[in-house]
Amino acid sequence: MQPRIDGYYDAMLSRVGALSELVKISQEIGPEAIQLLKFYCWENYSIKELSKLLHISKKKLSYRIQESLSRLAIYFGYIKVRNTIKGIGAKNQKI
Repeated sequence: MQPRIDGYYDAMLSRVGALSELVKISQEIGPEAIQLLKFYCWENYSIKELSKLLHISKKKLSYRIQESLSRLAIYFGYIKVRNTIKGIGAKNQKI
């Protein structure tokens, strides 16, 4: 993606590029993981809201989100070391 004349990237091109990359990622990590990540990361649903929406317990949903984040990290060549949902922070290591 080329920057505009003023040095900034076009927001619409960023979204189109993100969506095209999302299609590639969904084939690798699975559609269920993509759906959870879309709700959790993109639309900023909380675990409590998602558990009501998907009719899953909060504990099971939290595990599934952690698993999805791990798959996503592995797809990009990282190993997820610490829990990122509970606010402890994340420390990624390159494989």
